[in-house]
Amino acid sequence: MNFNCPRCGEELRAEEASVANTTDCPTCGHKFAIPPKLARSASPSHWLIRLSNRRLITYILVLLLVAGCDVSRRNSSQIANRASDAAKTLEDFYFAFRAPVSKAGFDSQAAPVEAKLKRIQGTIPQNLRAYELIEAALNTINGYRSTLHAKEYLRNFRQMDKATNSLIGDFPEADRQREKSQERDDSELATETNVFREKLQTSITLLREQAAIIREGQ
Repeated sequence: MNFNCPRCGEELRAEEASVANTTDCPTCGHKFAIPPKLARSASPSHWLIRLSNRRLITYILVLLLVAGCDVSRRNSSQIANRASDAAKTLEDFYFAFRAPVSKAGFDSQAAPVEAKLKRIQGTIPQNLRAYELIEAALNTINGYRSTLHAKEYLRNFRQMDKATNSLIGDFPEADRQREKSQERDDSELATETNVFREKLQTSITLLREQAAIIREGQ
């Protein structure tokens, strides 16, 4: 006859003649009386369920593990695709970019790119490298905007100063100083523009590398 340990549920076997004798469970060591036949016939489903539940729980855990791995792979694939989308957005901006003469001119080029990057970034967890790379690209764009704003302010100030001096009198030396200052600012802006383009290119490369790393890790 078959019966189960009342403590751990381990399935055991004994001869009919052993009914009502005591035995030790080989699994947990619990000592108990072998149940009589009538009692056993009244509760076989209970013992079976106890044994089956252990197997069922194991089976469910395996299914959950497999499902979790599948979800993780899908999430990783989505994040890799978003990192690639961010890289493509920056690349399109990089090739279409033309050095502007004003902050307004830059905003007309950069605003749609920033909006798209922020939408992509909003779908990526903040603790991931891809999120940080997009944030760095946004900071690069905003930093160049600040540079343009400062240079535009100085240019407008010099123009106002020149207009004011022209009403007062002729100041050739002041005009020469203004021209030199403007030339210096234009040269600095050209350098800042090159740095800006290099940073964009770096962001594009890093985002693509990150997308590849995520895909390889699936």
